[in-house]
Amino acid sequence: MVDIVRRVDSDTNDVSFREYLEVYAPYVMTDPSFQANDEDGRWTPEEQSSFLTSVVSNMAPSKFIFAEVDSCLEYHNEEKNATDISYYEFWKKRGARFLNVDSHNRDKTLKDFTPVDIQSLEDGFASIEHAKYIIKGVGDWTITDGNDTWATMKQDLKDFILDNCFVTIQTYTDCTRSELSELAIRVNKGKAWNDPEKRNTSTSTTATVYRDLATKWKHFFKEDGCEYFNKTQLVRRGVDDFFADLGCVSFYGMSQTITHSTKNQMYCIGSDHEKEVRSIGRRIDKFMKLLDTDMYAIPDKLSLFDLWVLFDEVDKKGFFIPEENKKKMITDYIKVVGDLMTDSTPIEITVKGKLQTKTFDVLIGGLQKTHVNKRNELITDKFNIFDYAKEYGKRTQTARGKFKSAASQNYVTPEGKVINKERLHTSDFHNGHVTPYADGGGEFKIQEAKDNLKLGRNPIQ
Repeated sequence: MVDIVRRVDSDTNDVSFREYLEVYAPYVMTDPSFQANDEDGRWTPEEQSSFLTSVVSNMAPSKFIFAEVDSCLEYHNEEKNATDISYYEFWKKRGARFLNVDSHNRDKTLKDFTPVDIQSLEDGFASIEHAKYIIKGVGDWTITDGNDTWATMKQDLKDFILDNCFVTIQTYTDCTRSELSELAIRVNKGKAWNDPEKRNTSTSTTATVYRDLATKWKHFFKEDGCEYFNKTQLVRRGVDDFFADLGCVSFYGMSQTITHSTKNQMYCIGSDHEKEVRSIGRRIDKFMKLLDTDMYAIPDKLSLFDLWVLFDEVDKKGFFIPEENKKKMITDYIKVVGDLMTDSTPIEITVKGKLQTKTFDVLIGGLQKTHVNKRNELITDKFNIFDYAKEYGKRTQTARGKFKSAASQNYVTPEGKVINKERLHTSDFHNGHVTPYADGGGEFKIQEAKDNLKLGRNPIQ
């Protein structure tokens, strides 16, 4: 099969700092798929200062790469490309005029430096480098701690920056969604993206699920006292990659070593893993809801990984950890892992056919299948997670069960509404869980559909 290479259309313009802030900045959004790092950006204050100084000194030649939403949408409407129409309509509804394909950190820096209202005295987050700035025919300014921010620098320097400092924008007008991913990769060749950042550009459901989980739960890993990730890992898709590790062992089991190659395959469109990733993602979400900050006592995310292996089995078998058991389970797990880590007794393990001896503290250093299996064996010898678990009740009941529930209620819902016998077995009436299914379920009451749906995770009153 021959690959198709299509020449796409784009426009390139130099725009002033003022024009960028007024015409572009309020309407630029970043699809996380093209964002190597996360929404916080990965530039340090020093790197932001360096870029701002480059703009002022006319030494910032790198282009901002945008896709113009309206132009792309118009093109795909004409071509009747349903997938791409849906994609651009989604972003248009969110208020995007431009999608940032490459330049997230630069865009963020300009916004951090200058308030939304450029006449405001509000201080920005970023500052320019300390130096003597000499502008031919205009003047010179010495920048120090007292005048390095937008609010503190002199008005004549601000006016010069706004109207005489430029950035270059290349705007693509007809790219498909997949071409935007290709563009992001091509633009960043040679910039040393790490493996998780590269995988994030995939248009697969897998990329979406793990990215969304990372966005939702990153706060857990950023709290004071949590040592699972360093600052660089937090902004360079380290959390995404950790959730991919959890998904990998859930899908493949402990018979396969987790490698970048394996995860690359998981992220492919149409992979076997992609078909199951949404259910795996829901299970990971339940796992994260189970945790609390007591886990921070263990400064190793692999211990969190090992707990996930146990929880994954619990959930797959139709069990859950009730709220009243959560604290004790975590406390007991921490004690077991702590005892194992501080035990210097040599542990025999076979690696590539050779017998080796290692301590548990060494075993917890990787995701090799031999290490994962041995750790699981040692932990489960002292800790049985099923001791803290309860079995889920039935998710639903048969027509006969529904009839019996309605009869026992004298054909009146818990909300006091009459149950129409003729409509009982239609979608008008639901099998409502007295206790939410996520909390065990089991007992049913018949409700009108709208009353049942309003409950969410709440019990029937």
